[in-house]
Amino acid sequence: MAYAVIVRGASRLNYTVEASDGSSFCIPVSLCRSLDLHKGDQLTEEEYIHLKRKVFLILSRKKAVELLARREHGEYELQIKLLEKGFDRQIVEETLSSLKEENLQSDFRFAESLIRSRQRNNPEGVPLLRLRLRAKRVDSKAAESAIAKWMETDDNRYQAVKKAIERYLRRHKDSGRIVEALQKKGFTRTEVLEVLEDLKQ
Repeated sequence: MAYAVIVRGASRLNYTVEASDGSSFCIPVSLCRSLDLHKGDQLTEEEYIHLKRKVFLILSRKKAVELLARREHGEYELQIKLLEKGFDRQIVEETLSSLKEENLQSDFRFAESLIRSRQRNNPEGVPLLRLRLRAKRVDSKAAESAIAKWMETDDNRYQAVKKAIERYLRRHKDSGRIVEALQKKGFTRTEVLEVLEDLKQ
């Protein structure tokens, strides 16, 4: 007697693999076609376990690639999203490992993207950027490399400070208050005073 059999699912878009122990899992019809699986196919226990792992790896990767197509994701962020979709930890870890090997997921690129976004919308100094990346559980080496790359261009830092000052100038004209506010944003006193002096000229 077969350990499992492929039957029609509750939806016409899925098949269900039902095992004799009561366990089961669904396979999208499109995936059944690509794997040459058909209604009524019978499986041994070994084949059932192998097929389940293969299907969930394919579906986990598909979901991860969809998320990465929208924007860069950090490894931890992607892990959480896949776990929330119901994939087990081992499947998720294997998925992320293969994506990193193929350079489809990169904490360095994610860190670069986050830094660009922050500096465009709400400029911050390096200490706060570092804390923000740490909060996102970005790999520390990738985070430091992305910060170092951003800092290589002096104009990046200058423009970030300038934009931050211009935001505060709309509310405050007092240089002392601006310096104090921007120091809390992670900029150094020297950086802020230098740009303030240029803006006065």
